[in-house]
Amino acid sequence: MGKYRPPLTDNETAELERLSRLNFDGWSEADVREEFIVPLLILLGYRKDLDYSVSREESYRLNPLFIQLGRDRIKLDYICSVRKQKFWIIESKPGGHRTDTEVPQLSEEDIAQAHFYSLHPSVDTPYFVVTNGWYIHLYDREAVNEGLIPLLAFKHSDLPSEFMKLDAIIGATQLLYSLKQRILRSAEITLSAEVHLDRLDEFVQAMKMSMNTIRPKVLENFRKNAKIQEETRTAVVTSMLKTAPLDLIVSSVFMASNSRGFMRASADILAQRVLDSPQSIQYLFMTNLLIEQTRPVRIPYYYNALEFLIRLQLLDPTFTHQGQTIQSIIENWVEMCLFHFWSRKDLRYMWLAEGLIGRLAIRLVYLAPQVRSAIISKTQSQIYFSPEEEVAWMSPSPARNVIDFVEQIITVTLANFVDKYMSDENIKGTLIKEELTHLAKLVDTIEQQDDYKKIRSELGSSWGELRFVDSTNVNFDLLSSAICEILSEHPDVLNSLNDTIKKRIAPPRPENGGLRDVCHSLQQV
Repeated sequence: MGKYRPPLTDNETAELERLSRLNFDGWSEADVREEFIVPLLILLGYRKDLDYSVSREESYRLNPLFIQLGRDRIKLDYICSVRKQKFWIIESKPGGHRTDTEVPQLSEEDIAQAHFYSLHPSVDTPYFVVTNGWYIHLYDREAVNEGLIPLLAFKHSDLPSEFMKLDAIIGATQLLYSLKQRILRSAEITLSAEVHLDRLDEFVQAMKMSMNTIRPKVLENFRKNAKIQEETRTAVVTSMLKTAPLDLIVSSVFMASNSRGFMRASADILAQRVLDSPQSIQYLFMTNLLIEQTRPVRIPYYYNALEFLIRLQLLDPTFTHQGQTIQSIIENWVEMCLFHFWSRKDLRYMWLAEGLIGRLAIRLVYLAPQVRSAIISKTQSQIYFSPEEEVAWMSPSPARNVIDFVEQIITVTLANFVDKYMSDENIKGTLIKEELTHLAKLVDTIEQQDDYKKIRSELGSSWGELRFVDSTNVNFDLLSSAICEILSEHPDVLNSLNDTIKKRIAPPRPENGGLRDVCHSLQQV
């Protein structure tokens, strides 16, 4: 149970070096707070109003039993929290005046005061830090003894070498994990006094019930985090869509298996950008988009491109490319996709190859123990190395990594396929048919094996999140299905299509599978 902490950046290292050279002689408590503690908190990963937040100078009323302290309220310098749960405080003390031989120490009164603050019912933090700039002391509230021995203590001049030790306990990326270890140690100490083994099982059951009570809160945190992560991703992608060269966007965004909502938003931005571009840029973009020169593309490219073309038409119904209206371009694109590229042998061969390569790759992944082990290792690494907020949002899983792995194989193999058989003006159709027929036989053979079906069922739910078409031995026309789904949301576009396309969409098509369907497609080329 742990979490990766990225190495310090050059800027962070330089900031630690700067803080280690500060001279606190004569500094007030406020000086230490603003000039030393604030940058230290930033280095530890805390910012106001974020998930890892810091609150300043909050005050709390004292219990009447403590009025003899001479005041009825306490004011804390900084309270650090994770998703509004308080976990540690840091108290600032004045730098005082150094002598030729020593710098001011932290007094017992300084430490006792911070300890008392951490015990306040409205504060209740397991850790507290006390610093006068010259010294940084970290305490575990429950472990403070008569000697006031800190959990960690060092001079500010040692900050560059000691910082990661401090971060490992109270740093934003490490705090929850160090606290969970603390809870486990406390439970071990308490439970080791038991005399009846059944009491251990009772405690485990009680912990499970306690976990169930906090699940709604964790789910609420998850939803808030998902919204933040989505907004952050949207902002980053939007910036890229607005600034990256258009030809690079065609080769990246359109090739990805993005969600419909994401692609609609992206298409709006790109369509407006294309319309605002000079005609020369428009020409190059559309020539690239419509694959007028053979290049390897995957199935998502076609329906993502249709999403863009429809958005382009909505923004400018008069748009033309090489004498073709946008309506004509959309109609030709839809017809090409629904009739499986009858007019483009190069794209038809790629479409056939992609289906076979994908089905073969995904089955070989499941049948190869070494590959499955590599997938598991990658998933565990993602959980450990990625920020917890990204892990919760993206949910690393073997199934997701299988899909990513297979898509990479498809992309690389298609590129090699094009280079091998379509690198010049003559498409080597006979050789292509021979290779695809061989692949089809291999896929059919694997799919008939009982081992494949048993492995899929025994691997568990974390491997079962694949697209449903990947777990069936029946061909599924993903391309036509996606094209029809997009058209169903645009009845005006659908109604404007020619009768041939409408008839293609209207009647149900029989399901064919395996080698027979592939051979039939090959015969039609």
